Amino acid sequence: MNQGTASIPKLLLSVTFTLLLGACISKTPPPPSVELPPSEQNAIGADNDSYGLYNINTAKKISGEILEVKQVDMGLNGKRLDIVLQCSDGKILVYLGPVGYLKKSGIELKKGDVVTAKGSETVFNNSIRLIASELIKGTQKYQLRDKRGMPLWPESGKKLLDQQQLKIAE
Repeated sequence: MNQGTASIPKLLLSVTFTLLLGACISKTPPPPSVELPPSEQNAIGADNDSYGLYNINTAKKISGEILEVKQVDMGLNGKRLDIVLQCSDGKILVYLGPVGYLKKSGIELKKGDVVTAKGSETVFNNSIRLIASELIKGTQKYQLRDKRGMPLWPESGKKLLDQQQLKIAE
C-alpha cells in the first residue's frame, strides 16, 4: 500500500471525528421568551421554577383598601388567591398564593379590608402587578415568601400531580 492511499482512512477518520464533535458541541438557540397569562402560570411561584418571576430588585410596599378578592383556578395547582387593592396611585392586582395555604395561615380577607402588601412588582399586559411576599392586616403579619422570594407554602401542586399520576397507574 502506498503512502497516498494509507492516509485516506486517517483523513476520513479525522473528518468524521470533527463532524461528530461539532454536532455534540453545537447548541440550538433557546426559544424566544414568552410571558404566559396568569391562568397558565403555576400559581406564581408554587412548586416549580416559576418563583423566578419574583425579583427582589423590584421590591415595593403598598397599602390600600381591598376592592375585590379573587380565587384563580390554577389547574393541578389548585386555586390562587388574588386581591385588587385601591392604592393612592390607582388599582393594583396582588398575587398572594395558594388558597389552601392562606386558609391554613389564618388569613381572612374581604372587600373593604385595609391591608399593606410587600412584594415584587412586575408588569403583565401593560398592567402593574405585585407578587406578595408579606401581607399585613391590622396587627397581623403574614409571611408568604422568604427574603429570596421563594414561596413558603409546601409543594401542593407537585403532590397533586403525584396523586394524579398514582390514580393513572392504578
